Amino acid sequence: MENHDEVPEGMTRIPLDGTWGAGPDAELTIVTKGEDGQNVEKTYVVPYLALHMQRIQMMSDMNFILGFKVVKSEARTPGLKELGL
Repeated sequence: MENHDEVPEGMTRIPLDGTWGAGPDAELTIVTKGEDGQNVEKTYVVPYLALHMQRIQMMSDMNFILGFKVVKSEARTPGLKELGL
């Protein structure tokens, strides 16, 4: 039986348990209209690469949301640095 714990020289094992992440995080702020007529902002922290910018813009264009703001963090996960991304 082959030992899967050994990594050949010059190769990097990428764990598939989510510890490498999907790039830098981003803060996504969605602006909607509350029941009292006031603007309501909710901020979510998600991996930047998980954002579907065309879909978010479409939601704004169709007036499902009033607006949005995306702020990308500068931090990169160690795994992506190792891969040069």
